[in-house]
Amino acid sequence: NDSTPNGEATVSFTYLTSESVNVSYSSDVPLYGFQFSISGVTLIGATSDFDMISYGATTGTVIGFNMSSQPVPEGNGVLASLIFEPTASGGTISMNNLIISGPVGALVAGTSPVDAIVPGCNNADCDGVCGGDSYVDNCGTCDNDASNDCVQDCAGTWGGDLVDDPCGVCDGSGYFDNCGAC
Repeated sequence: NDSTPNGEATVSFTYLTSESVNVSYSSDVPLYGFQFSISGVTLIGATSDFDMISYGATTGTVIGFNMSSQPVPEGNGVLASLIFEPTASGGTISMNNLIISGPVGALVAGTSPVDAIVPGCNNADCDGVCGGDSYVDNCGTCDNDASNDCVQDCAGTWGGDLVDDPCGVCDGSGYFDNCGAC
């Protein structure tokens, strides 16, 4: 008694980077379509050998099928390639609600991949934005606004408030007398 008369397909995450992953498959039957939900990342794109693919950035739902009714072949291959927003800290990508269809829409028994660790990007700025342009100024402020960067006072202290007195002495108490002398 075959518990999977319509075939079986195992899905896995492969070639995982900080901003993309392939959803690979191994199947004993041709595949005609799929649907699954992704969590742990924010999707920004999806491609597939199926001519119709759609994804929901807010829901994480990905759907793929061929209008021409042509399947992807049995064996091993890439079901979809996903692109998501990179983060400085990385995270975990998960799949659930996997549905795979075979010939005539028959439900293929599908095995979802195990959760996978998404690495953080390697180009995060001090604000934790991948590819960002913020920097830490000499006073320890992290932003990308050069107009608020601190300067050195007369004693050479970054962000200090000491100034030269009228006689040119840093933080001095000198003043000009009535004859214009210090």
